Amino acid sequence: MQKRTVLNGHISRNYITHWSPGISPVLHVSDGETFAVDIPDSSTDQVRPDSKVSALRRMDRSKTDAAVGPFYVEDAMPGDTLRVDIAGIECARWGWSAIFPGFGLLSDEFNRFRLFQWSISGGYARPKKSAFLSGLRLPVHPFPGVIGVLPLEESDEYGMIPPQYFGGNMDNNRIGVGSSVYFRVNVKGAGLCIADTHAAQGDGEVCGTAIETPSKTTLRVRLFRDGVDTRAPAVVYRERSRSRNCLSLSGIAPDLHTAAKKAVRSMVDLLNRNGLGREESYLLCSVAADLRISEIVDSPNWNVGISVDTAVLRQLGVSI
Repeated sequence: MQKRTVLNGHISRNYITHWSPGISPVLHVSDGETFAVDIPDSSTDQVRPDSKVSALRRMDRSKTDAAVGPFYVEDAMPGDTLRVDIAGIECARWGWSAIFPGFGLLSDEFNRFRLFQWSISGGYARPKKSAFLSGLRLPVHPFPGVIGVLPLEESDEYGMIPPQYFGGNMDNNRIGVGSSVYFRVNVKGAGLCIADTHAAQGDGEVCGTAIETPSKTTLRVRLFRDGVDTRAPAVVYRERSRSRNCLSLSGIAPDLHTAAKKAVRSMVDLLNRNGLGREESYLLCSVAADLRISEIVDSPNWNVGISVDTAVLRQLGVSI
């Protein structure tokens, strides 16, 4: 049996800190090949299991979401479609979440550094310290927050944080094990890169972080000359069971961003009134609550809803 290639993304020569078409590949793979990648957390090894909040203040932001790659896919040419199958994700046994001043949907309301540590085992993430979200046990649904291919030859250099037409920091929690992501190939070899494993994240990642964790992620690549014609990444995924009871609050405003902020603020306020700290409430919205566009046709106002599983709330002693 052929030994599976494993690339160590904890070494600086094996990751990128910007997107640019001319970056040299760190690994060549062929159509149909399966390979594994050791992916650092989103801080790129600047946060450790024993780190204190001072690690956030010292963090080199240029290394945030550094992506392992590029992987050169043999025979991939501009205009082709690259399919990337997420064949497996093994999270580390720990993760972290944080609040950063100036970052997140409610950044004007949460303006101090906070670092929270998680233990991960048996398919669940649990807070390490009893004072933080005490009693909570969240199911782990890991996925790469960052996955993309190199941009067009005529493109300028792009930073790692905002998502782009070629993918990048999409934070799409549907890109989990068993999912496939389709990319339009922009440069010869495609230049696939991956980073930023999340053990769990709600839609929106509203505080700016999920449960950030290192992982060993297994990928399989396939090339198509006449594949999914997509200008931006497309995802084929199996929907997780929605047979659950949820609490949903609305945010209504004349633009979606303001509506989303109103919805999250309402949930934070409600959880706070029911015994959770405001920072705990905000973080819970980021790792376990889902934002949804409920209505976008009734001008001049749109409705964004935020939903939390009532089973999660019961674990925290919140009764609705």
